[in-house]
Amino acid sequence: EIIALSCYTSAVYLQTKLIASILKELKPDLKVVVGGYHPSAVPNDFLFQNSLFDFVIRDEGESFFLDLLRNGGMIKTQKTRIITPKPVDINILPFPDYLGYLKAYPDFSSKMNYELFVSRGCPGKCYFCGSTFKFRNLEYNKAKLFFMELYSIAQKYGAKRFNFTDQC
Repeated sequence: EIIALSCYTSAVYLQTKLIASILKELKPDLKVVVGGYHPSAVPNDFLFQNSLFDFVIRDEGESFFLDLLRNGGMIKTQKTRIITPKPVDINILPFPDYLGYLKAYPDFSSKMNYELFVSRGCPGKCYFCGSTFKFRNLEYNKAKLFFMELYSIAQKYGAKRFNFTDQC
C-alpha cells in the first residue's frame, strides 16, 4: 500500500520521479512517500500538477512514517502533503534488527560489515554539503547505548567487522 523513497540530492531527483512514475503505473493506488535531503530543502519540487508523491516528509521522518503505517486513515488522503515532523531524539530509536537480514541471507553473515551510527549530522559547516542544511542538527548517541549495541551485535551474531558510517 505504501512505498517510501529517499531523494538524497538534486542529482537523483529525476530518478526518484522516474521510480515513482513506474511504481504508480504498476499500481495506481500505491501511496508514495518521499523524504531525504532534497525534499527537506526544496519540498515544492515534489508538488506539481498530478504529483506522483502523496507525502513529502521534511527533516527526520521516522516518527511520522511509523504513524503513517499504523494509521490507515491518513493513507486515504488524495492531496500531496508536506509533513515536517518534530525532531527525533536518536537515543530513543531502537537499534537495527540485523537478525531478519541474517535469516534472509545466512551465507552473508560471515562477510557482513555491521553499519554503526554514533551520530547524526556533521560538526563541519561546509557550504556545499546537504548535511549542514538547517534541519540537520548534530546529535550523538549516548556512549553507553552505542557500546551496548556493539557488544550485542558481537555476541548475538559473532560479528567481527564493523563499519562506523556516520558523518563524524
